[in-house]
Amino acid sequence: WLLSLSSPSTMLVGLAFFALGPALGFAVWPKLIVAMVLLSFPALYRWLIDAALEALQQQVQVARTLGASWVKIWWQLTIPQISSEIGMAAALASLWAAGDFALSGLIASQDITLGMVIEGLLSSYRLELATWLMTWVMLIGLMVAAFFMGAGYVFGRKYKS
Repeated sequence: WLLSLSSPSTMLVGLAFFALGPALGFAVWPKLIVAMVLLSFPALYRWLIDAALEALQQQVQVARTLGASWVKIWWQLTIPQISSEIGMAAALASLWAAGDFALSGLIASQDITLGMVIEGLLSSYRLELATWLMTWVMLIGLMVAAFFMGAGYVFGRKYKS
């Protein structure tokens, strides 16, 4: 049933959360997190995780035939084999969220993300500082992506043995 989901428009999600009321103080962060999950999860699930789950259908049927519980199948069969895909999806979602400024601009009333700060610097022609920040955003984004991919690999190796 998750395959029928499609990613909504960034503007539609931003306006929906904007309509919920002003995001003041800490309240903006939960809104941004939920909005980014709504935008990234359907596409990343269909692209990465669904194919891995489809490949495991026969193994799940064999395990059920042999009497394994759903919990045991989930933790000892499914998670170890799809953890690298989950790590890759988390890495791509983190890169997506780090570079987003359209959704953040709709939900937040101030510059709270690096993407919004960089966009403000570019619009005020402070190109050197904007370029420096963009370089650091890319480096940090790649480090976070490598962390999630590595965590997925380690988690999968840990539970396979």
